[in-house]
Amino acid sequence: MKARKTSKDAAEAIIRKLNGAGFEVLLAGGCVRDLLLGLQPKDYDIATNATPQQVCVLYPRAQVVGAHFGVVIVREFGHFVEVATFRTEGVYTDGRHPDSVEFATAEEDAMRRDFTINGMFFDVLKNCVIDHVGGQEDLRGRIIQAIGHPERRFDEDHLRMLRAVRFAARLGFEIEQETFEAIYNRADKIRRVSAERIREELEKILTDRNRADGFDMLRSTGLLPHLWQQSQWSTELAEKSKRALAALPEKAGFSLAFATMLYHLAAKSAHGACRHLTCSNKVRTEVQWLINSLGALTGDGVKTLADLKLLMAGPCFEDLCSLLRASLIAENQPLEQYERLCHDSAAIAPDDVAPTPLINGDDLIRMNVEQGPVFKRVLDEVYYRQLNLELTNREDALAWAGRLAEASSP
Repeated sequence: MKARKTSKDAAEAIIRKLNGAGFEVLLAGGCVRDLLLGLQPKDYDIATNATPQQVCVLYPRAQVVGAHFGVVIVREFGHFVEVATFRTEGVYTDGRHPDSVEFATAEEDAMRRDFTINGMFFDVLKNCVIDHVGGQEDLRGRIIQAIGHPERRFDEDHLRMLRAVRFAARLGFEIEQETFEAIYNRADKIRRVSAERIREELEKILTDRNRADGFDMLRSTGLLPHLWQQSQWSTELAEKSKRALAALPEKAGFSLAFATMLYHLAAKSAHGACRHLTCSNKVRTEVQWLINSLGALTGDGVKTLADLKLLMAGPCFEDLCSLLRASLIAENQPLEQYERLCHDSAAIAPDDVAPTPLINGDDLIRMNVEQGPVFKRVLDEVYYRQLNLELTNREDALAWAGRLAEASSP
């Protein structure tokens, strides 16, 4: 059985075909950086002096997704590979897109990219790196440095400031001094970037194993207070968030990581941050539930078996356990409460967490209970007692519901 072709195989096949047609073709950007670091690239991008029209002659089914920018998506071996024509870019009046683009040489193309470690090319056919911007030296020095004038790079696209933080945190690099100062001096301009783009970068920072370092860089660069409206951080709260983030499991998801970053806020404030960043309804629900539930745990705690089961039936109980542990560590508190929660929850069989209710609304209707606040309260209290093993059969549940409904009637 033949091995399945990889995205790298696809990129190399495209390179050979374009080169065979007489074009200069190179791997470009992040994949070169990752290959030099011994990492597995997520995708392989190609840069070439072939125009989109010339690429489409060789690949008639290619998709021209950015004709203005010279970008074509080619499908090979079931993989989609971005093929971009070498280009230079004009001014960015909107802080995101260049007003004009001209096709150019590989060296000119390298000079318009964001950071030196992302500005290198690799010639697959000659097996050599083509470095016009000093990227190899900065990789060895573990430095994130803007290409050319940092101010210009960040004024072209303000999101690059967040990207600098993401790359530095993910790779364990430092941000070069002039690049750092350029970010610090214009950190408030990140407000001009769309909430969706900010959220996407923040998600990548917080779901990386070095999330605590990423958060610390957001603070030191001055970006943190500008990520969403009413993002206010004292030194003490920021330090707690950093310690809590450092205590999370390596593969924590975004909802857990964002809730951990915000755990000391009221759930309403956390919900506002989620709403401003246009998080999905799922993320909003999970973040708010995690922070609300953490408040209950660290307040009165889990007093009854029913309380514990209701938490376990929530949208992300395992994440809640991780958040509790992280918050206790951040607050320099013993882990007894976390250990007790893990022990007690492990003793409950999965089928007992959210059993089928002994009675339902149809039963109350037959008992002539009017729908409204009393109706819901009776159902909730009966189920709570069922979870607490105070009611174990349908007959007792119906009798108790009847007494409660009668006592609650006006």
